[in-house]
Amino acid sequence: MSDSRRERPFPANELRMLAERVHEGSLSPGAVDYLLSAAGRLEELLAYRPGGGPVPEAGEPSSGAVESLADLQDRLGAIGDRAAGAGADPAVTEYLRTVLLRATLLHQQEPPDMRLVPRFPETRPARVHPAGGSTLDALLVDRSALGFGLRAGEPVAEGQLATLELPPVADAEAEVHECLVIFCRETEPGVLRVGLDVVDGDCAG
Repeated sequence: MSDSRRERPFPANELRMLAERVHEGSLSPGAVDYLLSAAGRLEELLAYRPGGGPVPEAGEPSSGAVESLADLQDRLGAIGDRAAGAGADPAVTEYLRTVLLRATLLHQQEPPDMRLVPRFPETRPARVHPAGGSTLDALLVDRSALGFGLRAGEPVAEGQLATLELPPVADAEAEVHECLVIFCRETEPGVLRVGLDVVDGDCAG
């Protein structure tokens, strides 16, 4: 293993090594790209997690090319089990479950450019509490089982952990979700679109 791999926090390093095994196999190249992206997001989650940090390294993914979805699911599940056994923060283990779900949906995606899960429009006030910044007032514009889409007037740093607060409204109870900020981009002057990946379970409402 190279020195650069040793310096990567567990379990993000395992996702990167698993991506190499997928690349050697017969699954979609999109799975490789997704695992590498997920590893980067996991590193960011570990960096932003208050009081958190890399958990003890606890083994490596099984060797050999990944040749089937079932094989990939087994190996991802094993990484999650090792993370839990090594005392990983619950946000980390929850995000690993999201990675497993997304990887499965990505493999089953048909046609290839179709969204992984349906997105449902919803208009509702929201507040974002980033781990590394000040609270941001926003507007929820849509949600799916994997995350949320917001509109905001101020930027929020991509890659950090954030708590999304949805105050109660007439037809919906209050909600709180722990998320990763996946993107923040300006769609028009003074208006930003913010994408959040949920790390604490299903958010379809």
